[in-house]
Amino acid sequence: EYVVTDSFHGTSFSILFEKKVFIGLNNRKSNTNGRLHTILGKAGLTGCIISENTLEDFAHELDYTNVKDNLRSEISYSQQYLNCIMNQ
Repeated sequence: EYVVTDSFHGTSFSILFEKKVFIGLNNRKSNTNGRLHTILGKAGLTGCIISENTLEDFAHELDYTNVKDNLRSEISYSQQYLNCIMNQ
């Protein structure tokens, strides 16, 4: 029902399978969090980053309708890019 992860791929699959997700950032290596910040920002899920308020948000449901709307243009761009390079 819940996914707690610190990885980009765990986050991505949680979004794809519409799971309630909490993301822990790696504070020891600042350069490992860039992709997580990017995907969470584009999906509108920055509130899923584990913080002092996480326990208060634990019962809150995610609206994946909004997430899909937020990511639709990114998915379309990726598909167009792949089609373009495959047809060259």
